[in-house]
Amino acid sequence: MAIQLCSEDSKRALRLALGKQAPGAYPVGTRVEKTWEEEGDLTPLGTKGVVLGSAGPAPNGMLAYLVQWDTMPDCFVFVISAKIKELKWTTSGSV
Repeated sequence: MAIQLCSEDSKRALRLALGKQAPGAYPVGTRVEKTWEEEGDLTPLGTKGVVLGSAGPAPNGMLAYLVQWDTMPDCFVFVISAKIKELKWTTSGSV
């Protein structure tokens, strides 16, 4: 399950992870898409967003990303690396 951070929690999360990059993580600013979900996740598959920061890796090798989803611009979500993929730019310049 992802941890959704809104309002005051968002400010604390931003201070902890905003702009930080874990070794091997997608760079800050990378566009991502939700590709896997578990019961209880509030963000549906296919949702797109941008990486604001990252942390890890955990002992299992997973990274945690602070993501701002396009559909929830006022909330920031910590999501594990297994649930997202990087979106690549096309020749038309869109993702």
